[in-house]
Amino acid sequence: MGKSGCLMYKILFDGYEDWNAAPPWQPYSDAAGCSQLVVDYHAQYSQKAGPHPAFETLDDWVPFLNALIFEAEASRHTAS
Repeated sequence: MGKSGCLMYKILFDGYEDWNAAPPWQPYSDAAGCSQLVVDYHAQYSQKAGPHPAFETLDDWVPFLNALIFEAEASRHTAS
């Protein structure tokens, strides 16, 4: 748990060895694109806290992902 009380993960990325050498702790929301990995992690390490309820099913992420897409498109249009 992070200082804010939310679950935190050290996320490694394929092809980013410099990042992976010392990955920072990141909030669970940063793992939106890899929710199955988070679920698998918690299945393997059941004594660890979590997973966050948002990871129960991929369908739970649809509103969150749609909001991110909307924000990205809106900022892209205002930057043009």
